[in-house]
Amino acid sequence: MREGFLDFTSNIPIPTLYGLSALGTRFCVYKYTVADRSVIPPRIPPGVAPKERWDFDLLEAEGEARLKGIVTHIKAMVAALQ
Repeated sequence: MREGFLDFTSNIPIPTLYGLSALGTRFCVYKYTVADRSVIPPRIPPGVAPKERWDFDLLEAEGEARLKGIVTHIKAMVAALQ
């Protein structure tokens, strides 16, 4: 996921790029910030998939709110381009 996600970071017109990795209803949010070229969450060793990485569940209020917040932020960034 991380390598594929970083393939999109070379020339993006928005300040933040989001990516989601989902396992069932649980998901992990990847966030690339153009200003400092940082990626969250940090890299993990190959072959390791820590359970806590997928810390949001779409079927729970917190997970739903997190996903809606990301969508709202993306919409605002796209609107600012116009």
